[in-house]
Amino acid sequence: MADDEPSIGQAQLCTRGFAIVFTLACFALTGCDNAGERISLSPWKEVGTRVPPVSDLKGGVDVVTTQVAPGEGRAVEAGDLVKIQFTTSRMCWGAASGVADFVGQSEPQTAWLWTGREPEPHKNRWEEENRWGGLGSARFRAALIGKRVGEKLRVRLADGAGNFQSESIPLKGFSVFQHFATTLFQRRDELPRWPESQVASKEFWADVEILSACGGALHRREATMEQWGSVSTMFGGRHYKSRRADTIRWSALEGRCGPPDGKVWLQIGPLYYVNIGDWQQTNLHDWASSYKRLHPSKEFPEKYDFKSKPPRRHCDRPQASEPLKN
Repeated sequence: MADDEPSIGQAQLCTRGFAIVFTLACFALTGCDNAGERISLSPWKEVGTRVPPVSDLKGGVDVVTTQVAPGEGRAVEAGDLVKIQFTTSRMCWGAASGVADFVGQSEPQTAWLWTGREPEPHKNRWEEENRWGGLGSARFRAALIGKRVGEKLRVRLADGAGNFQSESIPLKGFSVFQHFATTLFQRRDELPRWPESQVASKEFWADVEILSACGGALHRREATMEQWGSVSTMFGGRHYKSRRADTIRWSALEGRCGPPDGKVWLQIGPLYYVNIGDWQQTNLHDWASSYKRLHPSKEFPEKYDFKSKPPRRHCDRPQASEPLKN
């Protein structure tokens, strides 16, 4: 029996070595821990109401608008899908560059915004935006109601704004916190897919033109993703159950507008969000790889084609004319 002990020890060592090599291979090959996966999609459902959006952020001051030029089109109503073009401006201090202070202006940008009110949050607004995508500043969206198509206005914060108050809007209907809610696009060269722009703060103001408005609707859809298979963990990583299931989500804005826009559909998703304090062993592991295998880009190209170009910095672009006096 004693002669067999070295062989047994060598076999155990070899088995352990194979396990380590297999585990490292699993880390190198995306998604090899998921032996099986499937997804069940629910239909789109219209949600929200055609009433003005209300900010639930505590504190802060209101958004103030000043008319620059009147519009002759229809008035914007609550629940409309509104297309705007805007630039943002701020004071740029030129002393460090040896030039006089000047007003720096962004490049013109176009945005679609919904002036309705989303459903009440499941827990809080921040987590809700990670689950479904954010519609942008409720104060800014509400300020558009009653304005007319073709109208030009300046938007700023009322006096007394704090240093940390900032109103931002998405450019493609929705925005998302890329570091908290996970999307299919995580590499730096693929971000941002759903960009947003700061439009009003203590330092920023925006010049806005309302290009069009039409009846709009907010839609949401969920899917249940299931995975099965052991998940390899190393160095104290999270331990997952062999069978896992959770919910991924989409949101969309729909508008039936006149020419040239016609029918408008702005979509965000799929999104997957789990609060770090609520994590469970049955949550999804590497869900994005599972989704890409189930819905590959070759068969569903529209789900992957979201490219955007970041705007130039304000102080690289002096404004041609002086800002209006507030």
